[in-house]
Amino acid sequence: MVRPRPPPAASGRDRRAALARELREALHPLGAADPAWLERVRSVVVSAGCSEADLLAPPPPDGVASRHCPRCHQRFAAAVATCSECAGIALRNG
Repeated sequence: MVRPRPPPAASGRDRRAALARELREALHPLGAADPAWLERVRSVVVSAGCSEADLLAPPPPDGVASRHCPRCHQRFAAAVATCSECAGIALRNG
């Protein structure tokens, strides 16, 4: 199923943040994966001159939490294994 909206058309920092969110959501969907949508988002990322690696970088450390959700970027303590906001997506260190 193709997503109903195109990737964000904002500009500057807002566009970068929106592209990062769309890319994370396409890579870590809450439902069934949509390869066509992921390729569309990746195409927009490239045409915007952004690096996928930069957009997927972990959120800045907050001095307390050592893990983060790769989808929503919420930070968590080391003892937590999955994101409560993103239907149990496995957390990553960093």
